[in-house]
Amino acid sequence: MNIYEAGASPELREKIISWGHFSLEEIERLWAFLLLGLRRPKSHPRQATPEEEAKILSDFEKVKIGAQRLKKMLERKKELGKLTLAKLRWIYRRNDLRVRKVRTKNWETRSLYDYRTIGAFEDMHYDTKEIADAKSLPEEAYANLKNNGHLPLYEWNLIDVASRSRFIAYSRGKSSTFWLQFLIFTLSHLRYHGISNHIRVHTDGGSEFFSGSKRKQKEWNSIIGELDADIDCYNPNWDIRKNLIERSHRSDDEEFLIPFGANMKTKKQFMIQSQEYSDYWNTLRSHSGKGMYGRTPKEKLRALWICNAWAILAFEVLHLDESFHLLQEHLEYFQFQRLLRATPKEQLISERKIWLDLLTRYPHMRSYAQNVLTYY
Repeated sequence: MNIYEAGASPELREKIISWGHFSLEEIERLWAFLLLGLRRPKSHPRQATPEEEAKILSDFEKVKIGAQRLKKMLERKKELGKLTLAKLRWIYRRNDLRVRKVRTKNWETRSLYDYRTIGAFEDMHYDTKEIADAKSLPEEAYANLKNNGHLPLYEWNLIDVASRSRFIAYSRGKSSTFWLQFLIFTLSHLRYHGISNHIRVHTDGGSEFFSGSKRKQKEWNSIIGELDADIDCYNPNWDIRKNLIERSHRSDDEEFLIPFGANMKTKKQFMIQSQEYSDYWNTLRSHSGKGMYGRTPKEKLRALWICNAWAILAFEVLHLDESFHLLQEHLEYFQFQRLLRATPKEQLISERKIWLDLLTRYPHMRSYAQNVLTYY
């Protein structure tokens, strides 16, 4: 048609018509639909409504996450309605919504561990998170979490590498005492429920831990050594092991703090919601990370032959400020055991001053310490 209408010679026009034995009128009639544009439907009965699509576009501008994660966020907020993952993906496609992805130059991926052979609770990562993060949260949620004096400011996380099981606590302050108290309590919880293998705890050695002090790291290793565990410190500036627990912080923002951050006004509301989120993470949320194959932490523990996974994951979220004295009593038991092992038996028998120093240093352990020292 283009050749025909572009000023072709009469001979060429006759030849074009003779190719198909069509007249000019027949050609125009057969190809007239090309002048009408696209004939696909403008909508579909099962397509998202304009109001639903506008809400999705608004939510995407706030959080910049993919369709699958946005669906999880709306489910937890109970705002999903009749939207399905397929509808969300079509909204993303129609509006060309894209999430920024970071890739290495040669597209190579490296595993942090050999996930085929690692056992449950052999390696755990420990880190803290500042709850009110201006770079991650919407303005309303950030303002409430930052300025509400009843809500905690820091989140303490212990995550198992093999199963992604998490143990969480919160506090208003950030100190190394909280760090050690929560670690000892969680390790005791695992030992109580039959986890007998050696546990290595990986940290970035930040100010809330021991600030990279080798002396303090050695001292704390001697304390948690009573529970057959040790602390390994990595450099967060270049060591990729930090990625595992940092990724869990992002999930906290997307699935807990963004949906509920603006609505939690009291400490009780916050702790109830955080307990629900912890249970959801450990028992209901499927994980797509390496070695997980879409399973929940509870299902992964069962696959690793941990028969009492339900009991291990029934862990109460702690408020460290409120539980300080109880946790301190528990910690002092292990500190007392460490000093007792380090003190020669002859000195305990001959020097009464050592007895008095131990009894004075650990007032919570006074009755227990008196019985032990009397035995010696």
